[in-house]
Amino acid sequence: MNKRIGFLVILVLFSSWIFVACGDDTTQELSIGTLQTESIISNDSKAISLDIAGGEIQLQGNSDTGLMGQLDYNIPQLKPQTDGIGSPSLKIHQNISGSKLPSNGLVNRWNLQFGGKEGLDFSAAIGNGSVIANTGNAQLSNFYAKVLNGSVDLNLEQPQTSLKQLSVEVGTGSISMKGLANTNSPAMNIKVGSGKITLDFSTGLNATYYAVAGVGNGDITFVVPSGLGIKVTATITTGNFSAPGFNRIGNQTIYTNAEYAKGGNVLNLDLRVSNGNIKALIK
Repeated sequence: MNKRIGFLVILVLFSSWIFVACGDDTTQELSIGTLQTESIISNDSKAISLDIAGGEIQLQGNSDTGLMGQLDYNIPQLKPQTDGIGSPSLKIHQNISGSKLPSNGLVNRWNLQFGGKEGLDFSAAIGNGSVIANTGNAQLSNFYAKVLNGSVDLNLEQPQTSLKQLSVEVGTGSISMKGLANTNSPAMNIKVGSGKITLDFSTGLNATYYAVAGVGNGDITFVVPSGLGIKVTATITTGNFSAPGFNRIGNQTIYTNAEYAKGGNVLNLDLRVSNGNIKALIK
């Protein structure tokens, strides 16, 4: 596929998603009410799927087993619906079909804690808002997050030996990932329609790593330690590649640093930007 056409396809898909998710202006705006709190305890859940109308999801790993959480909301129609409490698969969702959230005064905050060594299969979809995840001492098996407008911040604090897939998509906003070197190079799908992506490998690598990320309009920054061998395939329609100490290989869109030729554990990046820049931050 032509590179330019490929980027247009990405942008069209994001635009379609935004149109479907936002609806039209004829929907009724919901009214702010009294702050309510729901508690969730599901010790046997190994997979959790969240569908939140808009607000904030916080996921924190700890050393205990099981899954627990607190859901705060101040609109009656946002009362969370749960399926599978106490079962291996837990679903928590909200349904405001035909209505829209107010632009001011909304509280819709989901705080969840998980633990165990088997790995949690985490999936979240959110309209306008954010997903903030810190793994702590707990393990993830899969991490999937999709945000219409907002951000996803993922901090992989400890070695994630069970993580197989890492998929994050944001329509408009940002993705920030720290501690990626603590994983064993999972399958990656990292995309932003308009905004920025930051990939942090500053703690170094324990094995050769492959990462893929793409932005329609915006920038990608990769953070790496000095002395690490790196190869970057930088596909840019309009914009620049900026990385001190990197050399371009012939007329290709491939860049490497001097350490890459020495072998050992190396970082392989496939980064794609339609309109914007790709740059390295070396620590």
